Amino acid sequence: MIKQFAVAAYFSFLLLFNANHVTHAQATSSSEVIAFWNFNDANSPGVADETIRIEHTASAGTGIVYQQRADTDGNGKGGTPFSDALLGLDESAGRSIAWDDFNKSGGDNDAELFISTSTTGYENIVFSFDVQGNNESTDPDPTSVGFNRYDIKYDTQPLEEVPAPSAPAALIVDFAGGNSTTFDNNRSIVTAPDSFNRFELDFSSIAAVNNRANFSIRLDDFRGNDDVRFDNFLITGTAIAVPEPGSMVGVVFFALAAGLKRRRRFTTLQV
Repeated sequence: MIKQFAVAAYFSFLLLFNANHVTHAQATSSSEVIAFWNFNDANSPGVADETIRIEHTASAGTGIVYQQRADTDGNGKGGTPFSDALLGLDESAGRSIAWDDFNKSGGDNDAELFISTSTTGYENIVFSFDVQGNNESTDPDPTSVGFNRYDIKYDTQPLEEVPAPSAPAALIVDFAGGNSTTFDNNRSIVTAPDSFNRFELDFSSIAAVNNRANFSIRLDDFRGNDDVRFDNFLITGTAIAVPEPGSMVGVVFFALAAGLKRRRRFTTLQV
């Protein structure tokens, strides 16, 4: 009888637990903001052009963007509006982060971006951003509009500080031990000269980046040599469904009570 009770209680628990689990998952299936940057801090006074490492704190959520190397624009440039009613975001044009020369040396001092946050409690991670190139009249290539290809890598370990290749006395951030995973290399992109376009990098199929205390993306190896602007960095995810503790306690209590009642009835009948 005890064995039958245990089996019945176990399956009752699983049935109700799974029902509760699915219901909670459906309730939290919409995307939420993990981190968002409007880059209005790009107009902070006292940041010189060509500063080798500029840090930008998330304006919503938690995270840091590291704008590094090449000819960084210390005060940024004009940005673009961004609005998403479902995420509760409504930003005016404000500022954007920028480089005046994206590929300053063609080698060790190429521009790079690190986007660092935590995905703890989230899955289905997506990163999106606005970018604008610039077709300068002095550029020898009349079709050049900022950059047309770039590389994307990521890692789930904390970033570390390393000497900058072009200025060893200065420190920049890099992946721990220089190790990372390639998301895409030589990805094509079309940057307009007079307007921002929005692009998305979908990590939702990569389980390794879900529910991580550290998640960092690097954009680098930009093919191009004009000034470039970035704005409205957004990392979203969906909350990972978890059973509600109160419901679990109720299920266990109900199963135990039912089992004890059956056992008492069986004992009475025997007597």
